Amino acid sequence: MVDEDIAGLRGEIDKIDREIVCLLKKRVEITKKIGQLKANRSMDIEDTDREHEVFKNVSDASKESDLDGEFVRKIFGLIIGHCKGKEKEIFNFK
Repeated sequence: MVDEDIAGLRGEIDKIDREIVCLLKKRVEITKKIGQLKANRSMDIEDTDREHEVFKNVSDASKESDLDGEFVRKIFGLIIGHCKGKEKEIFNFK
């Protein structure tokens, strides 16, 4: 049987995981809106300046939060890659 303290903490982790998923969903929805605007304006999907800005922002936030910067960078690399894929889907449908 799992210790009640551990079970309680795992419950907190489960709640946080659900919150992360909800925030990722919101991020993807906003990305799709940006992709549609870029498509309507014949803009490039790639915006390396913006990507660098995002990585700097999350790097700064990881330092402030005492999190491993490489860990955070890898996670956001995956997030950005997925979001760029969603933008590309919009361009392909246009």
